[in-house]
Amino acid sequence: MVSMSPLKTLVRSTGVPAAAGCLGFTVMSAPAQAASGACEQNHVCLWSGKNFTGTSGKIAAQPGKCYNSRSVPAQSMNNNTRYFLRTFPKANCKGHGWTMNWGTKSNDLPQGVMSFMPVK
Repeated sequence: MVSMSPLKTLVRSTGVPAAAGCLGFTVMSAPAQAASGACEQNHVCLWSGKNFTGTSGKIAAQPGKCYNSRSVPAQSMNNNTRYFLRTFPKANCKGHGWTMNWGTKSNDLPQGVMSFMPVK
């Protein structure tokens, strides 16, 4: 079995591993994308490090679903969707988090994000 990085392995709030293709998740590899925090339209992009560095990935997030990181919190995010993102410091959308506006990005999140939920 091939080991996957924590940000590549996302699960739905039910705890059932979700296939990467079903969530629209792919790895971003271009250094220019990482440096600028670029993110495809209608996706949420996450990085394990500050300033859009480290392991990265993107997901076509749907409103009302909780998305979890397996073990590494995101330190940078780009919310290139039309939804607000409720972010959480714990898995399964638990804990006191904050809301990220649609169409915004942050290269230094106020706290690591272990899960998030898009809301209309």
